[in-house]
This record gives sequence, structure tokens and C-alpha cells, in this order.
Amino acid sequence: LLAFNNSLQGTLPPQWAQLPQIQSLSLGSNYLHGDVPDEWTTRSASLVSLDLSDNLLDALWPGACFTPSLQRLA
Repeated sequence: LLAFNNSLQGTLPPQWAQLPQIQSLSLGSNYLHGDVPDEWTTRSASLVSLDLSDNLLDALWPGACFTPSLQRLA
């Protein structure tokens, strides 16, 4: 799912982490804010690539918190 630079605003929905078909999620260069929900680090079994760069997120987490499938984090 490519939503890079789309002026998205708000927080990251925890439910998105449970979308089973998403392997790559690009949400960089938007106006997303708040914390990264715990669900994003523990339940995204199919997620291989995640880009949250250039947003207004409050906190990032250590890479060790992610599921083993994640190969790219930006």
C-alpha cells in the first residue's frame, strides 16, 4: 500500500496492523502523529516493509520489538 506524501492526518489505526495481505506499507511524508500502536509491533505477521518517515510521530520503538517478518523500517 503506497500512501506516501498524501497529506494524511491523524493517528495510526491499530486495526491496520491486522490487515493480512499487506506486505509493504509506505506512509512516509504525511502528517501522522501520536504513538505507534503496540499492535503494529506485535501483530503484523505479513509486514515486510514499513515506511513511517517524515511524519509527526511521538515515539519510535526498538527494531527488536517487531515481528521477524519485517525486513525494512524507515
